[in-house]
Amino acid sequence: MSVVFALLAGFITTTLVAGSDEADLSYHSIDYDAVVLPNGDFKVSEHLDYKLQERKDDDDNVKPWKQLYWQYTLDSAKTTNISDITVCNATTGETYEQIEPRNPSSVTSDTWNATYAKHWYIADVTNGVDDPQPFDPQTDGLDSTQSGQRKTVEIGWNIPVTDEADSLKFDITMTFHNAVTQYSDVTSFQWEPIAPENEVPAGKVTGTLHFPEGITTNTSWAWLHTKNTSDTKRTSDGSLNFTVYNLKSNGYIDVVAAYDSSVSSGVKRVADGERLDSLKADEARQEKEWHDSQRMRAIITLIIWIGTAVAGIALCVWGIIAVVRSNKASRYSGNLEYWRDQPGLSPASAVRLIDVVSSSKGTAQSRSMTATVLSLVVKHAIAIYPGPASIYRGIDMSQADAASLSSMIGADPAKMDATSKTSTLVILPAALNSRETLELSQSESSCLDLLIDISQRVGSPVFDFKQMKKACKGWETGHEVIDAYNKSCDNEFSLLGVTESRKWQYLLAGALTAALGIFAVGYNTRLDNLALALCMGLPLLLVGLFCMMAGAPLALTDRGQEYAGRCLGLKRYMHDFSDFSDRGTPDLTLWDWYMVYAAAFGISKRVLKELAKAYPQVSDPEWLDANAAGTLLYWNYRPYGWYSSGLGSGSVSGPMFGGDSFSPSFSDIGSQINSGFASVRSTIQAAAPSSSSGSDGSFFGGGFGGSSGGFGGGVSGGR
Repeated sequence: MSVVFALLAGFITTTLVAGSDEADLSYHSIDYDAVVLPNGDFKVSEHLDYKLQERKDDDDNVKPWKQLYWQYTLDSAKTTNISDITVCNATTGETYEQIEPRNPSSVTSDTWNATYAKHWYIADVTNGVDDPQPFDPQTDGLDSTQSGQRKTVEIGWNIPVTDEADSLKFDITMTFHNAVTQYSDVTSFQWEPIAPENEVPAGKVTGTLHFPEGITTNTSWAWLHTKNTSDTKRTSDGSLNFTVYNLKSNGYIDVVAAYDSSVSSGVKRVADGERLDSLKADEARQEKEWHDSQRMRAIITLIIWIGTAVAGIALCVWGIIAVVRSNKASRYSGNLEYWRDQPGLSPASAVRLIDVVSSSKGTAQSRSMTATVLSLVVKHAIAIYPGPASIYRGIDMSQADAASLSSMIGADPAKMDATSKTSTLVILPAALNSRETLELSQSESSCLDLLIDISQRVGSPVFDFKQMKKACKGWETGHEVIDAYNKSCDNEFSLLGVTESRKWQYLLAGALTAALGIFAVGYNTRLDNLALALCMGLPLLLVGLFCMMAGAPLALTDRGQEYAGRCLGLKRYMHDFSDFSDRGTPDLTLWDWYMVYAAAFGISKRVLKELAKAYPQVSDPEWLDANAAGTLLYWNYRPYGWYSSGLGSGSVSGPMFGGDSFSPSFSDIGSQINSGFASVRSTIQAAAPSSSSGSDGSFFGGGFGGSSGGFGGGVSGGR
């Protein structure tokens, strides 16, 4: 699951980054606060939050940042001058002083920091930025009465040499002169804070524009021009508020406005006639043309959004229902509490079935092999003894007496110590000469074939696990024998008819939901709608992955319910064995089978403790020698008799061999957000039938594409 979520996180990060505008220089945000003065001047305050990425030159050396700037166009027909400039580093609180303009390309970093940094400048760059000329607002402005005059003015600030900065903030103020034109009815202007030529992207641009005192919403009209998702509204005093989201390179913002001329005083640019009606008509035309051009696209987008939401809800419901049903179908629904006999299916099949209806300690492959090998011991196909084969040298292990072997080991401390290191396996004659008498299941027979093949590679029917590991090293065809065993276990379980697969239902629902989520993330990222990408696409993707991983792949059949009840009942019975007062005389044969299925269910240690608490006689070595020498239980308890402390009631710490896992070491088969919602609203509005009257200057309903080229024509950059 961790891998799945790592891939999920990687996908989302890659998608969102791929859909973002990662420029070397960008703005987290730009905030404008502007005031129109009665005389037609325009005072602007800007709060700029920069992000500076590390950049490299042609030789792959870091090229630091030294200078940030904005360029504005002075046009005698729009605005004639810029003055009253202040620059403050809002990050450090330092107020910069003015200095002569200087291009930083030929200045060393040390000289730059010592002489030029922490200063601002204003320059005439009409003839190029390589040789900026000083600009004095007192003498170098334009004459509003002389048409056709133009200049490009750059206002910049020199920063200390910086390789990169996640956030660098500045507050800038300035006044544009003669920015409005007064008509007999209204005074109008078109302000372009950001021009189409600007190549520095911004995450969000906000603006507040205040009219001269006395102007209200009834005596002012305004329109916002931008191709980006935007919000517009009025405040109670008639001021304009706008927000533009995700402004990429070559995006623009223009505010067209008009207000009653009665408040204007001393405006230098005056025109004859009335302006309001023609202005409204022109803006209504542009708004309608933009609306019509976007309507079909908006309708398609809405259809996709609605379709994705409806389909997503339906798929989520389907997937969750499929998961719930699959898990319910995989649970035992009978009322059998305890089962005291063998469950009637092989240990390997019991492993598979118990894992359908219950959780178990250890891997299924390991428990299956363990339980099957122990079953072969119980059926006298093989025998297992503690310690290496070397301690049994000279003894006919096919007819060995367990009690005698225990006495031999207990008399030699070295042999006692060796028994904790490994175990010895013996292929008994019946397994080689009369297998048909052993009544082996398919999985047991295949497991026996595996052990016989290993004994042949060792060269003896008596071998320990260390010898087995050495003999199997480099066994190129060994995987075929393992595969044959696994296949026999699978076939045997399939022939029981206790389960049926229903995973296609939740897998299909989950896959379709996840695919729809991926589509929603990708589609909305392309629309620059991060909010919907996360709020719509991500939940669908997560629900889809949940459905694919949370369902139960196998459901129990009627026959499966019966066998599952037996397995669960036996597991509970063995787990609570010492609590039963009516268990009667010890049945050593049944005890052996308890150990086999305890291994299959992953509860060997618990069962050993329960049996020891129920029958304290297992702590008596003499009782074991006399009554249990030929059982599987013998070697699980008898070694404790070699030590003076003995076993003690309920003190068993674990089996000496077999235990919860048995896996031939030659083959490790066990491994194998705001912008988005504004976009939704504007898209819905754009999809509606167009109106010939448009917004009528009310400054509600967001911006629209159309005219650009207002005064200012702001273009920013950095060096």
